[in-house]
Amino acid sequence: PSMLSSAPVSKIVKTVDISWVAGFSDESVRSRFVEKDTVLTFSWMGYHNVWKFSDKESFDSCDFSAAEEIPGGSLSPVSYTITETAYFACKVIGHCDGGQKLEE
Repeated sequence: PSMLSSAPVSKIVKTVDISWVAGFSDESVRSRFVEKDTVLTFSWMGYHNVWKFSDKESFDSCDFSAAEEIPGGSLSPVSYTITETAYFACKVIGHCDGGQKLEE
């Protein structure tokens, strides 16, 4: 007799915590590569936000005209599940140009 279990296998979700203000002082944290289905959790102190760009050109030029805000804030971290290469930045004046952006 076989001893195989028919219990469902649960998927392990990988979460990566992002210190959202780190890009201001460390350019190396502005670009990361994670596996598909990884959950990014952005957290910070102070006044910031997280916007997702539709393409790299908009990201590079900090053009928010077609970007969409990801809901959340400093009191409730912002989470986003990676399904493809994604581009994020803070829309507070001067923050994107100052380095508060992430290519994932």
